[in-house]
Amino acid sequence: MSNRLEDIVRSFLDCVASGDMETAIDYYADDVTVHVAAWHDPLVGREAIRDVLRHEVELSDYRYTIRNIASTGAVVFIEVVDEFKRDGKNITMHWSGVWEINQAGKITARRDYWDAKEFEAQLV
Repeated sequence: MSNRLEDIVRSFLDCVASGDMETAIDYYADDVTVHVAAWHDPLVGREAIRDVLRHEVELSDYRYTIRNIASTGAVVFIEVVDEFKRDGKNITMHWSGVWEINQAGKITARRDYWDAKEFEAQLV
């Protein structure tokens, strides 16, 4: 069973998978904070994340599989497996995220968690 907030996250990921950056950026609130990796300082504001998002939507052959998704209040928790090509190599990435969504349906905060070693090992 899905709900409105979970559907927003799914729709955002569909935009990334289809390469539709402008629609994807519209899912973010103007003052959004995004931790591309949860341990880094956040990017703040839609314009600050535009370049990062552009990189995401330009990934070659990007596909995602949601393993688990759940929400409570204004927060969505998600576990995902991404598959894409980078530098001619097939990459599989496991990640989880915590996304906060406001009443207007805009993402106000996003914190993603992934293992840098998993990614780096596939680039060699």
